[in-house]
Amino acid sequence: MKNVKKIVSRAVALTIVTSLIGNAPLIAKADIKKGNIKEGVTVTAKSNTNGHDVNLAMDGDKSTYWESSNHYRWIEIDLNGTYSLSEVKIFNKLEGYYNYNIYASSDGENFIKVAEKSDSSPAKAEGNSHNLGDMSASKIRVDVTFSSASNNSNIAEVEIYGEKVSNKKPVDKPISVTDFNDTKWSEEYNNFANDKAYANEKTIKEMSNMVGRVIGDEYKDKFKFEVRKATSTGPSRARTDGASARTF
Repeated sequence: MKNVKKIVSRAVALTIVTSLIGNAPLIAKADIKKGNIKEGVTVTAKSNTNGHDVNLAMDGDKSTYWESSNHYRWIEIDLNGTYSLSEVKIFNKLEGYYNYNIYASSDGENFIKVAEKSDSSPAKAEGNSHNLGDMSASKIRVDVTFSSASNNSNIAEVEIYGEKVSNKKPVDKPISVTDFNDTKWSEEYNNFANDKAYANEKTIKEMSNMVGRVIGDEYKDKFKFEVRKATSTGPSRARTDGASARTF
C-alpha cells in the first residue's frame, strides 16, 4: 500500500511540474548575443587621414577603415539612448597588432575604462570581442594607443551589442559666463600664472591624471614626474623615472 502511495505521489508531482514548465516563458541565456546597435548611432573623431573618415568605423564594411595620424587617437560613438551593453567587438586592419582602451559613459561627461587590448596578438578577421556584462551606457569611446605596423591609429569596424533600456541620452550642458572674473576658473588662472610652486604642483598632478585616463589609475604610482628648470639649450623639461625627457 505504501509503495502505491509513493508511486501516485510521484506521478502527481511530475504532472504538476510538467504543467508548470509547459506554461512558463522561455528565459534567454545570458551568453546569447544581443542585437548589433546601428540605428540612430553617430560616430565622431577629432581627426582623420584623407579618405578614411570616421563614419567608416561603423559602415558595416570591414575592408574600409577610419584612420588618424599618430597613436592615442579615439573615436566616440553616441548610441542615441541608454542601452544595456553585453559586448563590443573591435576590428582593425589586418596588419601587425593593436592596443586600445574602451571607455563607456552614461552621462556623456564621465567615462570609465571598461575593456582593453594590451597584448601583442595580431589583428584577426573575426575581430576582438570584449564582454561588457550588461552595463548601462549611452556613449562608447575607443582609444587606439598603439599599432605595431605604423604610427597611425585605425579602426575598421566597431560592433556594439545590447538592447535599448530607454530613450534617455546625454544633454550637452551649455556654459554660461557673464563675467570670467567671477568664476572659479579666473582664480585658478591667476594662481597658475602667479604662483610658480602651485603651477608646478598642478602640472605634475595633471600629468599623473593623464596616465590614469590613458592606461588606468592603477599605473599612476608607477611614474614619478618632476618639473626641471630651463637649461641653456632649451625650454623646461619634465621626465619620468626610467624614461627619456619630454619637452614641454
